[in-house]
Amino acid sequence: MNKPSMVQLNDHRKEGFRPGVVLCLIHNKKILMVFKKAHKLWQIPQGRINNREEAQDALLRTATEELGQDFTKNLDYAKAQYVDVDQMEFKPGRHEVERITTDEGEEMTMLGKVYYFVVVPCSTEELDISDTQFDQYHWTSFKEASFLAERIYQKGKKRITTKILENLFNLGIIA
Repeated sequence: MNKPSMVQLNDHRKEGFRPGVVLCLIHNKKILMVFKKAHKLWQIPQGRINNREEAQDALLRTATEELGQDFTKNLDYAKAQYVDVDQMEFKPGRHEVERITTDEGEEMTMLGKVYYFVVVPCSTEELDISDTQFDQYHWTSFKEASFLAERIYQKGKKRITTKILENLFNLGIIA
């Protein structure tokens, strides 16, 4: 799968879906999962793709914002692979909460999110949690990550996390 073009990203916005990247950071066939105490949620690091921002730039920005500049030096962006895309629609009534803007400046009701899953090799497991937006982290095998994903209380996030973990396992990226 190729990285999304700026036109594709803007088309998602026109349809009411905010595009984002999910950083499937891999070290020794394990994936990084992070925990946010305030949300009581284990997840894979992720972030939005801003208007007029290339997906690759969003990947670099998100990694730095969420995991800290020192850690992101250990990521091999040259070997980044876009492996999947999925979308999540909000429950009826939830979509009036936030609005998004197309690249042309048109405001749209946000109906959900589109996630681009990017595998990025990492040369270390060492992460200074104090440099991150999270409270804990763990490099997980497929079995461990699936266990954590099953406890995600947000149905859409649970579904897409479970799906990408299965895809990564089936591709031999995680064990």
